[in-house]
Amino acid sequence: LGMAQLKDLEGISREHWEETTVDVMMTTDLPVARPGWTLRDAVVAMEHADVDVLPVADNEDRFIGTVTELDVVRLGEILDETEN
Repeated sequence: LGMAQLKDLEGISREHWEETTVDVMMTTDLPVARPGWTLRDAVVAMEHADVDVLPVADNEDRFIGTVTELDVVRLGEILDETEN
């Protein structure tokens, strides 16, 4: 349905946190990755959307996880280490 991030709280006064629902602050126009996407597909989608977290959904649009920029960086570091 959408993603809510801590940075999205900046526009909501702390005194309203108790009554503000997630749907008010979540972003709904993000790309959604599929399990068959390559890492390149995910990184390009994150760059175009200017986000560091990408939701992943199955073919029935059920949420199954996320890919983060940090995940990609860590994987690159692991691959670099194993190649040496």
